[in-house]
Amino acid sequence: MARARRLLADRDDPRLLTDLERLAEGNDAAPALPLQTSQRDGRAREPGRPSRFRRDNASDPLVMADLERLAGGTATALGVPSGRRRQPALVRHVRRYLGYYVLALGAVLVVSLRPPVGSPVAGDASALDSPATPGLARPLVPANPGVEVATGPSLAGVPPPLPPTAAGAAPSVAPSDQPTPVLDFPSEPAPPPSVPLRIVDSGYASATGGTPLEQDTPGGGLPVAVTANTTTKLSFVRLDGTDTLLHLTLVPDPGANVNDGSAAVSTCRITTPAWTGARGVPLGQAPPYDANDCVTGKRQSDGSFTFDLARGDRASPNGFALVPAAGTTGAFQVSFAPKAAP
Repeated sequence: MARARRLLADRDDPRLLTDLERLAEGNDAAPALPLQTSQRDGRAREPGRPSRFRRDNASDPLVMADLERLAGGTATALGVPSGRRRQPALVRHVRRYLGYYVLALGAVLVVSLRPPVGSPVAGDASALDSPATPGLARPLVPANPGVEVATGPSLAGVPPPLPPTAAGAAPSVAPSDQPTPVLDFPSEPAPPPSVPLRIVDSGYASATGGTPLEQDTPGGGLPVAVTANTTTKLSFVRLDGTDTLLHLTLVPDPGANVNDGSAAVSTCRITTPAWTGARGVPLGQAPPYDANDCVTGKRQSDGSFTFDLARGDRASPNGFALVPAAGTTGAFQVSFAPKAAP
C-alpha cells in the first residue's frame, strides 16, 4: 500500500488521482474530466482511456492490487483486470500432476498384488495342464512348504508326478537321552615284533694265544677265564636283532667249564669296529673295550647267563667284549655257546 502511494506521488497524473478520489467517495460514475493535454508530450487523451501509469504498471499485479485496496474499490473500476498472488511452484506442480500420480500408484498396487502367471495355487490340480501347451506340465507347488519336489517339463502322455506325502514328525528326543557319538579313530600300527639278538661274528683271545700251548675250546665255545685275579681269556662278539636281552648258554663239555658256579661275567662295549673274528689270538691283539661301559650278566638256574642290553648301539658293528666282571677274585672258566639262545 505504501508502495502504491509513493508511486502515485511521483507520477504527475491528475486524472488518475481524480479517479481514485471518486472511487474512495463511492461514486462509480466514470470521471467527467474534459479532454486534457499531457504536460509532457502535449497530446490530448480521451476520457476513459488508461493513463500511461496504468499501462506501465499493468504487468505488476501487486501494484494494481495495492491500488485497489487504496481506492477501496475493484480493479475493474479503473479499467485494469484484477491480479492474484502467484502460488508456490510445488503447489502448482501438485495440482497439475496429481491425477497422474494417483494413476501410477494404482498401477503399482495392481501389479504387486497380482499372483505370478504360471504359478498354480497349492492343491489346484486343474492348473497343472495348460490348454495352450497340453504336452507340458507345470510344476506343482507342494502343500507342505517344508518339502521340495524337483519337477520339470514332461513328455506328452506321461502323468504328472503325485504330490509328496507329508513325512511323519520325528520323535522328540531330549538332549540328555541322545547317545554320545563314538568316534572310531584308526588305531596306531602295532610295532614290529622284536627280533632276538643273535651272534653274527665272534672270536677270542688267550694269554697263551699264538703259542703251541694254546688249545681251542671244545664246541667252538667262547671262553672267559680268570686266574689269580688276572684275565687269562676273553671273547668278543658282534650282535644283530632288536631284542634287548642277550641269552648265552654254556658249552656242554666237562672240560670247558671250571668253577662256573662262582663265575661273574660282564659285556663291555668295544671302542672300534676294526676287528675280525679270529680265535686264539694273543690278549694284546684283542679289540680294545671300554671298562667303564659294561653290563654284568645274571646267572640263571640252568647255568646260562642273561645280559640286559637296553641301549641303542647293541647291534652296532663295534660289538661287545665278554670279560670277567670287575672285582672278581678267585679263578673260574666258562665257555659260552657260539650261538645265542632264544
